[in-house]
Amino acid sequence: METGKMIWLEFDGWYVDDQGNRILFDTTDEKKAEEAGIKGEGRAYGSMPMITGETSLIKGLEEAIMEATVGEEKEIEIPPEKGFGERDPTNIVLVPMNKLLRLPQFQKEDSPPPAVGMEVDFGEKKGTIVYMTSARARVDFNPKFAGRTLVYRFKVAKEAKELEDYVFGAIEMAYGRKDGFEVERKKDGLHIRIPDFAKIDQLWLFQKLRVISLIRRFTNEKVIKLVEEYVKKEDKPTGEGADEGGKGDGKAE
Repeated sequence: METGKMIWLEFDGWYVDDQGNRILFDTTDEKKAEEAGIKGEGRAYGSMPMITGETSLIKGLEEAIMEATVGEEKEIEIPPEKGFGERDPTNIVLVPMNKLLRLPQFQKEDSPPPAVGMEVDFGEKKGTIVYMTSARARVDFNPKFAGRTLVYRFKVAKEAKELEDYVFGAIEMAYGRKDGFEVERKKDGLHIRIPDFAKIDQLWLFQKLRVISLIRRFTNEKVIKLVEEYVKKEDKPTGEGADEGGKGDGKAE
């Protein structure tokens, strides 16, 4: 697989626990995520579009993708140094309980109290509580799967070839969803019809220039038109004839 190709990836990722068991922690399959109790709210599932050599994937997985072919399913084992790194003991620190309780996540009346295993957000970094007393907590700021061997089963499901592949891939990479968008090649340029929900979405407003940039990177389109269509709803008929047959006198004949 060459660098700079637009592809769609399907994968399941497990970490290996201390007993040697595989625990699913990430997947592009919505059903598997739901069954494992790891389904992310608002996350889009299905084949994931990306550009080879330019992803934010862990090193071991990206290297394996570069050696794969379209349609080939592969399973690989990734050591910590090519995954989330080794666990650093200096990233495990003691935090006074009064400081922990001042975090925004504990300020609401219905907020659950700190507990072992809970993820805590300090703004600039996140950690996991691994030990607690009434006065302090030990928080692990290492990446969640640092020091773990990982196993990935993946497949490059598709490589972009046609114009629509690149357009919908660009929309999905930049905006996160492609449903409702329509694409048509016309004499005066490429027309992308914007769905109603995107017209008022701040994320679309921020990302539409990135969509155009990605499309131009992979195609020769000189003119790209983002089409927003607003159709006036027909007024309800008024007048005497409009009520005929629509009203009754409440009496049976």
